[in-house]
Amino acid sequence: MILPLANSRDKKTQIIWGIKDFEYRFGRKPEGLWLPETAVDLETLDSWHNTASALPYLPQTGTPGWPIDGNAWQDVSGGKIYLP
Repeated sequence: MILPLANSRDKKTQIIWGIKDFEYRFGRKPEGLWLPETAVDLETLDSWHNTASALPYLPQTGTPGWPIDGNAWQDVSGGKIYLP
């Protein structure tokens, strides 16, 4: 499922299923999860933040910026995110 194309309920369900499947197979919580098709939108990230403790994997080639302090976007085109 490409999450940005799904409705809010389906996004949350897919995230929960992914976490539960990982816990079942490996006996621990995931440290990160790969977004299907590496597709993302702000609603998907918000659903992720409210549902998962794992970090989403976002390939650097598809992510030109990342909101660090809630407002300002930091350039991540070099492949690094510096947290405050």
